[in-house]
Amino acid sequence: MRIKLVFHYDGDKPIPFNRNHAMSSWIYRCIRFYNRDYSEMLHFDRDIKLFVFSDLHIPGYRISEKGLFTDRDEVYFYLSSPRSEFISNLVKGLLNSVDENVLSLGKVELKIKSIETLKSIDFGENATFKALSPIVASTFQDRKTFYLSPDKEKFYENLKNNLKKKYQMVYGKSYKKGIEIEPVYEKFPRKIKYSIKIKEGHVIGFRIPLRITASKEILRVAYECGIGEKNSMGFGMLDLYGKV
Repeated sequence: MRIKLVFHYDGDKPIPFNRNHAMSSWIYRCIRFYNRDYSEMLHFDRDIKLFVFSDLHIPGYRISEKGLFTDRDEVYFYLSSPRSEFISNLVKGLLNSVDENVLSLGKVELKIKSIETLKSIDFGENATFKALSPIVASTFQDRKTFYLSPDKEKFYENLKNNLKKKYQMVYGKSYKKGIEIEPVYEKFPRKIKYSIKIKEGHVIGFRIPLRITASKEILRVAYECGIGEKNSMGFGMLDLYGKV
């Protein structure tokens, strides 16, 4: 399930460049307003969180030293999860406490304006995706985290293994078929590498288009859960070309 969250922006203060941690914290806070037990279970569970959200879309933005401005009065982001309970708790918590659940990004306070449920997608066995937020894959060596780049084969191996684990969590069984993931070079944007500051440091990810060939269930997992690591921090959200 995927929803679009639209916020009012008054334009007088800059939206900070690094906002993933604040957006993730806001999601947990909204859920906590309606279902504290569910929020705490989600927060303290060390396994993969089965939700993902996009970067904040700021139409017609201009860049300043302190952040981003726009003359538009709306900004928005997308959020997905295969768990209907997650979406339900979030929306109910948000609507029950609209005035309290302001999304604070630095000095900017964004108040929810509308929530839209997007139509579901009928997947086949392959799809070309664009990244709505940077895709993260890493390896751990000598007590250090090393972020992988899309010119390394292990980048794609990690993505495949990550999808298989999410598939098992969603469907309760192992994935037995093949998965092919390849970059779509002809659709690469001008900038692909992003270094984003979150609470525990900087995360490096890549906004690259991917062609995935697998079962329709795996494609749905990639769409609803995100691909790669740190989805619950706003990394790895995908959408089909020609949408969003």
